[in-house]
Amino acid sequence: MPERERRIIGIGALLHDVGKIAVPDHILLKPAELTEEEWAEMRRHPMEGYKLLKRIGFLKDAAEIVYAHHEHFDGNGYPRGLKGNEIPLGGRLFMVADVYMTPLPPTGPTVLPWTTMKRPKRFSARAAVILTRRWLKLSSR
Repeated sequence: MPERERRIIGIGALLHDVGKIAVPDHILLKPAELTEEEWAEMRRHPMEGYKLLKRIGFLKDAAEIVYAHHEHFDGNGYPRGLKGNEIPLGGRLFMVADVYMTPLPPTGPTVLPWTTMKRPKRFSARAAVILTRRWLKLSSR
């Protein structure tokens, strides 16, 4: 994988939640479970981050990773419901890391819709193996 592409993925990973700047503090910092309406507002953050980064010349390539970081391999993610290879490679790679970086248990301001036991439904082990092999193959070039 070319150095430029690795750099874009790294920048996208660092800025993946920048769209949360558009989420009202009373939702973002809520110490209890979010309502469906609040989740709908929270689910806007990938699109908001994408819109922000697309306007900044040197960040526009990383914007696609920000937009895709909550897509799921099975198509049940958001905001676009992309599936499998429809999800940009950088988004798929970051998706793996994000699943395991997210703090647990689901309490406080980072109330999450899943637990450790539910993670395989969000991101399958098979998808992790496929993406890891692809990443290693691309990285060795």
